[in-house]
Amino acid sequence: MNLRPQWWVMLALAGPLLAFGYDASQAAGDLSAGGALSERVPWAEILGPLAPVALSPFFGMACLSGVSMLVTRGVLPENAFLDAHPVLTHPAFFAVFLSLAVFTSLPRLTKVSKPLALVCDTLETYAGLVAVVAVQLVRKLLEAPDGDATVVAAGFAGIPTELLLAGLSVANFIVIQTVRLFFELLVWISPIPLLDAIFEAANKLVCAGLVALYAFSPWAALALNALLFLLCLALFRKAKDGIRAMMTRLKTAARWLRNRLRPTARRAD
Repeated sequence: MNLRPQWWVMLALAGPLLAFGYDASQAAGDLSAGGALSERVPWAEILGPLAPVALSPFFGMACLSGVSMLVTRGVLPENAFLDAHPVLTHPAFFAVFLSLAVFTSLPRLTKVSKPLALVCDTLETYAGLVAVVAVQLVRKLLEAPDGDATVVAAGFAGIPTELLLAGLSVANFIVIQTVRLFFELLVWISPIPLLDAIFEAANKLVCAGLVALYAFSPWAALALNALLFLLCLALFRKAKDGIRAMMTRLKTAARWLRNRLRPTARRAD
């Protein structure tokens, strides 16, 4: 990913500015606070499942709920984030998201019903984003019974842990979802009939595989999530422009088809 010259200038200026704003006398305190924070906050357990949920929000949340129930019963290895989670272990939560996953996946299997799935895609994206942030906040509230928000020290600024996790989740979610939508639109306009079903099956398979990897090795899932995020970040701008261009052409084609059908309807009257 090539950066423009102005971005290199900004990066070159950011280092001295951050170093100037950081008080060296606070180094020991910040290091000790960071160590205590890493022990209290299971970063790998919280951020590890972001990639599968971003690829398929409803199906990813259903898989995460199923894994949480298995972890709570001792079937899968211990996971501090999923164990006895009050939301993920609820059977109604699992049933609702599994039903939504089936309802939104079936229209994606054919090109004729694909537009209905694309209309529901925005709703699925926002619902999945709200669900994953809410699940994180519930776990964090249970970890802090005193009600005090853990703060990440950054020299001249303090960032609440909940806000930091939510920001990372939103950025990861939006970037991966945008790239996935771009490829889904490419598959839809392709002339191959079965390509839509193959793409949807592959998406669900990768999502389930990432959740399974997270269940046994959260750190490996986090590393793979970071790699996927960087790859999608490199394609983010092209994917965003491609989506805008394809949507413009689809609107133009729909307008042309509507104008062509109007005289026919009038003659029929």
